[in-house]
Amino acid sequence: MDWLKKPENLLLTDAVGAVATALATGLFLATSLLPTGIPSWILWVLSLAAAGYAVFDILSYRLAHGSSWPLATIGGLNLLYCATAIGLCLGHWSSLTVFGAIYFGLESAIVIPLAIMELWVSTRNLKSQIWNMKSKR
Repeated sequence: MDWLKKPENLLLTDAVGAVATALATGLFLATSLLPTGIPSWILWVLSLAAAGYAVFDILSYRLAHGSSWPLATIGGLNLLYCATAIGLCLGHWSSLTVFGAIYFGLESAIVIPLAIMELWVSTRNLKSQIWNMKSKR
């Protein structure tokens, strides 16, 4: 998939991941079906954040074609989410289960490279848009 030519496809990829995170965190982790050692109210907040990211991704995909700011925004938000999740794991280290460490470790291992790619693509597209505007003068 060439994300430089169609960066909005990255938003769809992110939306699928955000929905998966919202469902996994809300339905399995926050309900204690799979114990993590992190309080369930915090997991609900993470689930709501992921659902909000999915809504943002879908709306941006539908409404903001050709714009770099939605991709940069969601990239930054994804990094913030991962930093929060890692911080929560460290803050609850004494009660963190092996499953919780594995889940949040794998999630961060997937989301951080995606966020970096989103920021990189948005920067490249912004530079390209600026270059095109200058060349039209």
